Amino acid sequence: MHSFFGDKDNIRVFSDGFDLLRDQSGSKIISDICTDVRGLIEEDDDYYPAFFSLEALLTSLHDDQAAIALISRDSRIMDHPIFRFRYADHCHRVGDTISAEEILRSYTSGTSESLRDKIYGFLAAGRIGNEGEAALRWAALLREEKLEDSHVDVAFVQDPDDYSLLAYHPFRERIEGVRLLIRDNIIPGREKEAYSLIRSLHLYNGDFLEGYLTPYMCDEGGEAVLPGLWIAVLMSGTAAKIVEEFLATNLFTTDILRQGAEEILEDLRDSTREYLVRQLLIQGMVAGIPDSDLLSEIRSIVLHRDDLILGPLEWITLTEFEEQASSLIRVILKDNPDLHISEGIVPGKLPDFHKFRPGWQSDSDEDDEGWEEDHELESLLSESRYDEAFELVSGYVRNHVLFEDVEIIFDLALKSGRFDDLVSLRHFMEEGENHDGVYLIRAYERLMNKDVKGCLALIDRAVSVGYPEENAMILSAAYMNKAGLPKRAVGICEKLLKKQALPLDEIIPVLAAAYRLQGREQEAAELENTL
Repeated sequence: MHSFFGDKDNIRVFSDGFDLLRDQSGSKIISDICTDVRGLIEEDDDYYPAFFSLEALLTSLHDDQAAIALISRDSRIMDHPIFRFRYADHCHRVGDTISAEEILRSYTSGTSESLRDKIYGFLAAGRIGNEGEAALRWAALLREEKLEDSHVDVAFVQDPDDYSLLAYHPFRERIEGVRLLIRDNIIPGREKEAYSLIRSLHLYNGDFLEGYLTPYMCDEGGEAVLPGLWIAVLMSGTAAKIVEEFLATNLFTTDILRQGAEEILEDLRDSTREYLVRQLLIQGMVAGIPDSDLLSEIRSIVLHRDDLILGPLEWITLTEFEEQASSLIRVILKDNPDLHISEGIVPGKLPDFHKFRPGWQSDSDEDDEGWEEDHELESLLSESRYDEAFELVSGYVRNHVLFEDVEIIFDLALKSGRFDDLVSLRHFMEEGENHDGVYLIRAYERLMNKDVKGCLALIDRAVSVGYPEENAMILSAAYMNKAGLPKRAVGICEKLLKKQALPLDEIIPVLAAAYRLQGREQEAAELENTL
């Protein structure tokens, strides 16, 4: 049986959050997690979330030499912009300032038109200490992305990421970016970036329990989920401290954003406390601490707020510790007649969860298979009935059946020409924390609004959280065709042909479609004949 962090699904979800661990020097638990993640890399050295996770874990341990060795071991990793940027930081920490500055100056002197690279140029200018250049680069980015005159309104509050330059970067770089704006007193766009980050931290930490920890616990048991709870406490605690830090600078000049940040801070503190109580309760039960002693210990931590203990105990009734948790619930209810357990929660009975970790199927416990074993889907694919296959898979997603191999949905959308229908799946993917799928759908939405740079930045973000780069490239080419930008599609397809990264029968249909959009019918037909 895998440990919690020997599970690829859990690593995929926690990979972003490992940036929130802060200083964990000498932590045996973090070292043990590193061992688990190294095992995943040995099994699959193409699994990028494992590399992102291990680099972040090593950073929290201040093991910069190990992080340098990890990044430099493989040119695919070293050439990845995020890893290369972080490599500079690790070099600086071990005293190799020449290598660090050389990398940073490659970003500040570069001529790349990529939004991602320009943002790294802004961050690099800040690291080098060139205050004036950082401010100029930020102003240019706001101007290029048409964000310099954006205002805080209802649309912003509902979806602040659409008005943020940093939103589609990892937490570490987003935090660094906001701190740089504060440090250098760069005011334009600052409070919007800070609020977008705060909201992301809130959503990320708040989605753990229902979306991942609970199903894993029900599957593997209370003791097995303890490492995840321990990390969740650290992550949500750090998120709360970051919100406190930003509020203390008085950077929010808009009442609605300041009030929103204050409410998020309270929620994050509640989440941290709840994760901690659950962790301590299970630890005590594993250790065999008598009920009266365990309850007394937890009561002292929550200042005798029994209402803060009841919820975690209800959660634990879904584990192998059901009997002990139920006993403690009865004691609390006897001592507090005004308290009640949650509606629909009965100790020992599994509630009807609406979120399942990838690989679960909600309609049948007996049929817990991935798409690879879905005979109906196999039959449709074998007969090239892509439209029907897309309908089948879309139905799975709408019924909260989410799988790790999310690329099949986008592959079918490409082959069936159903990109517009992907948009309706975004909500379900957000619920299931399928980050790469959400980024790709948002990328399509951006492109349909003529925002090419925003689209490409989101596609890059999908790759950064594990979506295969070659699949993302052919998808972006198809997106460009859909948006009436065949020249861009041709360029992407030619790169894929040169790399020989995908089968020809996946590249040629997209390239031929681009040729036709350019009026090159004969070339398109000749190309299709090569198949």
